[in-house]
Amino acid sequence: MFRRKKYIFAVKKNHRGRNIALGILGVAAVVCVALFIIGLALYPLHRSVTVEAGSDGVAAEAFLKDSQPPEAISISWGEEGQPDWNVPGEYKLTIVYRGKEYKGTVRVEDTIAPAADAREVTWFSGDEGLPDPMEFVADVQDATAVTAQYAQEPDMTKLGSQDVAIILTDGGDNRTEISSRLIITDDQEAPKIYGEINRLTYLGTVIPLDDGIAVVDDRDDAPTLTIDDSAVDFNQKGVYPVTYTATDRAGNVTEVTGQVTVSYRRESAVDIDRLNTAIDELLTEIIADDMTDEEKCRAVYDWAKTNVAWSVGWTDKTAWTKEAYRAIRRKAGDGFTTSAFFHGCMIRLGFRDMMVAGSDQRTYWNLVNLGDGWYHVDCSGKTGAGQDIFLFNDEKLAGYSQAAGNGAYDFDAESYPASE
Repeated sequence: MFRRKKYIFAVKKNHRGRNIALGILGVAAVVCVALFIIGLALYPLHRSVTVEAGSDGVAAEAFLKDSQPPEAISISWGEEGQPDWNVPGEYKLTIVYRGKEYKGTVRVEDTIAPAADAREVTWFSGDEGLPDPMEFVADVQDATAVTAQYAQEPDMTKLGSQDVAIILTDGGDNRTEISSRLIITDDQEAPKIYGEINRLTYLGTVIPLDDGIAVVDDRDDAPTLTIDDSAVDFNQKGVYPVTYTATDRAGNVTEVTGQVTVSYRRESAVDIDRLNTAIDELLTEIIADDMTDEEKCRAVYDWAKTNVAWSVGWTDKTAWTKEAYRAIRRKAGDGFTTSAFFHGCMIRLGFRDMMVAGSDQRTYWNLVNLGDGWYHVDCSGKTGAGQDIFLFNDEKLAGYSQAAGNGAYDFDAESYPASE
């Protein structure tokens, strides 16, 4: 019995120690909470301020508590500067108040859902994949970046019109659903062939028949072009038919027939091989390997404008190779001469180019495609010093022509690919 009582006493003693420890911890917790509350009360500023994404920033006065007078206060963002107010997040800063520095935080929050207008989309049955959901959206209004996704993917096998729901989500994960319309139709429009399909060459000289030819389709960015010149005998004088056939990916076909005239070589004639040799020598001097495509085009433009003197004398409009060669060797000629020169250089550089004749039959320039569409270039001296027609679209060229008041750059736009 004595040993059992001793055991019970030991257990009670242990409980008393634990209770004392818990009491001390409780008191410490109360003290900490009290000190935290007192610290908050004594801290003269708000530790954090929240602003809506897209705001103009935060004023230093926003950190003052309501009971404080608007005394001198400033904030510092450090070396990184102010945050992007369109990106939600927490950003640290330093507040200088009454000569002391305090640490603060600005919280940028996005609580406003995006808004947008719906836009109808037309898709062709031969096109692969799905339209980008953002194509159905116009005039998006939100302070943060907005993404779009389908609520349910449309049925791309269904011709005609169908409703489409698009979900817009912004940087704050706010969402808006808009209703739009998808129209799926067949591609029945054939590609168009532009350019000179009637060519002149000399006995024994084979010429590239695709130079200056453009094929444009409303849906296919790369329609195929085949040229049937099997009837042409470049070693026999005569006029021979040539068939140009353009096909888009939907199977629509356009076919036009031109002709190649093989003639005796005139004493003053310049064949394509002779011209290319002269062009290559010049390009070696004015073109650098590290140039962009536009810079290469500009180098050719600048050379012609600087070196080819305007001449009102007679030029041979039936032989562009001869006039291009004249520009290099004689450095004189008219707009046809510089247009021919530019045309030859663009082809040698691997670009697509077309010579353009103005409605007045006296003005000549070029349409060049560097890979991102067709643009007008006139490197003749006719435009005058400081007046550059370089990579103009149709609208800009029309404005220039109208401002000049003489309609020199009016042309049959239907005969050439559109420049947008």
